[in-house]
Amino acid sequence: MDCTLIPLPPEKSAPSAPSAFPQVALPVRETGVSEEENMTDVLSTREVARRLGVPVGRLSRAVWEGRIPEPRRLPGGAFGWTDADIARACRCLLHRSYEEVVRERTGQ
Repeated sequence: MDCTLIPLPPEKSAPSAPSAFPQVALPVRETGVSEEENMTDVLSTREVARRLGVPVGRLSRAVWEGRIPEPRRLPGGAFGWTDADIARACRCLLHRSYEEVVRERTGQ
């Protein structure tokens, strides 16, 4: 795993007694999500499952088993599904395009 160390900010106050818990720089885990990217364009696994009309467990299991490419991870560790991820999941699980599924579910 490629980790980047975050430097500690310089202390601004007068030195105090040594702490029992020293400050250390912790590695930052790469999530694949840039800071500038708008996080409102990704959906949760639960929302994707609801839109596809499949149980959440079925969708999650397909990712864990490698039948669906893993979507990117959000900073909390959850999956963030994009439109392209949803289209791939729909094709793999339901063998139809996402547009067909939307038409069926909306009755158009």
